[in-house]
Amino acid sequence: AGSLYDFMAFRRRPRASGSSDVVEAVLRAKNDKRVLELLLPYAAEDGRLKEIVRRLEENLFGTGNNKIDKKEIVRILEEILPEESD
Repeated sequence: AGSLYDFMAFRRRPRASGSSDVVEAVLRAKNDKRVLELLLPYAAEDGRLKEIVRRLEENLFGTGNNKIDKKEIVRILEEILPEESD
């Protein structure tokens, strides 16, 4: 059976004005579902994000109780996303 990531892997990533919009949204996210929605478009770009997506899916759709570190997510996003230009 395929995962939600497999389904979303080919979905076009939304245009972002820079990393700050996504980072802010991750930090404000109230639950794993929202974090998963934010990370899916970027998971194919980085193996660490792909693993976090897998753990989020396990939490939401399986029996997982994985701790998700938003600060780690933010560090990864800041590495892979272009900085905002003024």
